[in-house]
Amino acid sequence: MRFKLFFVIVVSCHSFLLRAQKETSNWYFGWQAAINFSTSPPSSLSTNVMTTPEGCTTISDKDGNLLFYSEGYTIWNRSHVVMANGNGLWGSPSSTQSSIIVKQPGNSNLYYVFTLGSTGVGSLHYSIVDMNLAAGMGSVTVKNFTLAANMTEKLCVTKHCNGTDYWILAHKYNSNDFYAYQFGASGVSTSPVISSIGLIQAQSTSTGSVEYVGYMKFSPNGDRVGLAIGDSISSFEIYDFNRLTGVLSNNMVLSKEKYVYGCEFSSDGTKFYGSSFKYASPPLPPIQGYLIQWDLSSNTPSLIINSKTIIDSVPNVALTALQLGMDGKIYCSKPAKTFLGLIQYPNNVGISCNYINNGLSIAPTTTNIVPPLCRSGLPNFVSNYFREIPVFTKTVSCAQINFSFPVLPPTTSYSVNSFMWNFGDPSSGASNTSTLANPIHLFSSSGVYTAQLILNYDCISDTIRQVLTIDVPQINLSGKMSICENEKTIILASGANSYSWSVGTITASISLTPSVTSIYTVVGTNTTNLCTSSKVFTITVNPCTGIYETEKKDWLIAVYPN
Repeated sequence: MRFKLFFVIVVSCHSFLLRAQKETSNWYFGWQAAINFSTSPPSSLSTNVMTTPEGCTTISDKDGNLLFYSEGYTIWNRSHVVMANGNGLWGSPSSTQSSIIVKQPGNSNLYYVFTLGSTGVGSLHYSIVDMNLAAGMGSVTVKNFTLAANMTEKLCVTKHCNGTDYWILAHKYNSNDFYAYQFGASGVSTSPVISSIGLIQAQSTSTGSVEYVGYMKFSPNGDRVGLAIGDSISSFEIYDFNRLTGVLSNNMVLSKEKYVYGCEFSSDGTKFYGSSFKYASPPLPPIQGYLIQWDLSSNTPSLIINSKTIIDSVPNVALTALQLGMDGKIYCSKPAKTFLGLIQYPNNVGISCNYINNGLSIAPTTTNIVPPLCRSGLPNFVSNYFREIPVFTKTVSCAQINFSFPVLPPTTSYSVNSFMWNFGDPSSGASNTSTLANPIHLFSSSGVYTAQLILNYDCISDTIRQVLTIDVPQINLSGKMSICENEKTIILASGANSYSWSVGTITASISLTPSVTSIYTVVGTNTTNLCTSSKVFTITVNPCTGIYETEKKDWLIAVYPN
């Protein structure tokens, strides 16, 4: 029988562990701007040769090494030269989300670069990069395969419910149709799942509003889609997304705003952010930028809409793209500026998320004649790279560990269907696994173990691991354990840092002269973790009289043979 487990939760910025997907370690964007997340805070780089007013994408390998980057028209390799056959892609750098890079499931060398044109007349295409070619620098082997024509500037990707494939999501222009393409080991399905829902995104003849601009984002676990729609008359929306079928449902208009552009989910999926700005009179420079938050944790439309909070209002600047980083923070682009805005604690409600307008400098430490600048866009990534994995906690009592079930994000998609603990201690026999929520395990001996918890949800699963070091003293004794009457023996203990003997001695060795066979105990302690273990031993006392006389006679004969 299938069952579900629901837990009362308390959300804090420390409740979960970010999946540190190093494929997002490098960001290349804007006017030759770049940052690297291998340091904290991220470090600025001076290696970007790309200039793009809006859309861009970057991909690194699993170890965080840059592979290549693009603005939808050109692909640059990790040496910052144009990749072989990497010119003339049919994306547009002036498209909001001009491009996104996705590794093909089941293939470690092939990457698909999905591209979008601009202004609602551009098409959705993909090109294929083979990283086995050009001495590991990569080459484009398939270019500009058309999936759909006349699309808006929205493009995002999340994992399929099967945990292997992906959904490539775009939006048709002059319609309310979302196109979801399944991408798996055999390639991209050319027959999209179409969801006709929400507002029609088209240019208004009465107001001139161009509603093909603005970001579209999946939540990190892929169960929601958020949109920033339009220009002068525009709105923020969210939808539910079925990761099994690719269907969108339950659309919700969060608010109508002026000139919306960026949007992003917090790493636990409980908060949604949008950026907008106002002009005195276009095309004059913006006079005010806005950062807005909605709390999604209630899953109740009226409460979500009413949770709208203006996090900050920034004068004389436009707040544009919002992008979650591998450090769990959200970064905000500000055109023509040398600083990114920074939301330090995106999972927190309201202004406690702590927005810093000049949060991260993108100016490298090296001297440049022309410093790099932000433009409207930030790199586009697969949403699941930023999904949080819950963390189980533990209480350590030497070899006994009390494990506690992890706190789960407050979304319906995180209901647990089944789970299994494995303590990595096969010598403990049947007790090495458990289906208890909060098990206790006594490890069989000292050593390094990897404890594992597998959580199976309605969609996908999490495997949570922690390395545990069990350091319990293993007491060893050396010395004579069988003696004669009135004989002295010295017993030496090893395997711990300090010792306590049952006769009151606290040194590593002890001198004993029992008159009869006696039982003693020594307790050893590791001072690093105060773990103790004991050893019981027996000193056997023998009469030894006959043996003594025989030895004396043998000695006399040896000395006085005659």
